[in-house]
Amino acid sequence: LSFSIALTADQVVEAGRLVYRSYTDAKLIGPFACELHTAPSFVNPNAVVVRGTIGPVVASTLSTVVDGPDGLPLDRVYKSELDGLRKQGCKLMEIGLFADRRQELARTSEALIELMRYVFYYGRYHDVTDYVIGVHPRHARYYSRFFLFHTYGDLKTYPAVRDRPVVLLRGDYAGKWDEFHHEYPALEYFQETPVPMELFDQRFGFAANDSAGTDIESFLDHYRAKQRENAA
Repeated sequence: LSFSIALTADQVVEAGRLVYRSYTDAKLIGPFACELHTAPSFVNPNAVVVRGTIGPVVASTLSTVVDGPDGLPLDRVYKSELDGLRKQGCKLMEIGLFADRRQELARTSEALIELMRYVFYYGRYHDVTDYVIGVHPRHARYYSRFFLFHTYGDLKTYPAVRDRPVVLLRGDYAGKWDEFHHEYPALEYFQETPVPMELFDQRFGFAANDSAGTDIESFLDHYRAKQRENAA
């Protein structure tokens, strides 16, 4: 796999289609006209989409978004916990939308480590203090073992994935980058293999005029229409 950030709307859409296929196969979401999946909060100038590709094919993807006026997707279920961190002066970033087209656990784990490397450096690019992620409880140990996350919220259900169980994990890395040691090999690898900060200046920025006429805009239109329908 070759890893990079999405630079164009087409690259973002390709990643969103992989997420859609992965999530529908896992029955986390239902059919959607655009055959693309993201969260509106990830369609944001503070977001970045990371891709692992084999030639022209997107095989793995992960997204992240820095907290802003619109909040984070996890505010839907963990708003009180996240607001508590905000009141402490923490700058938050949410990680999500991981998908991999391959089935072998070892290969998907290897890809996730590379994708997370980009995400971690994007957090440093924005002076983020706390990384948050919502995962199925059975995956929490993996993130704790490899990335030093720890549980920061009670077990809940997440409407965005058909009320599957979710637990909030927090990685509070401010001032701790030099403390990583051999117990967390993925983090040591991040330290040894930095991502140049200037790469993030070239990311697709999700400006309205950049998304106009693309499947990103179509997704948002369909999503909002569905929300209005559900509200009615």
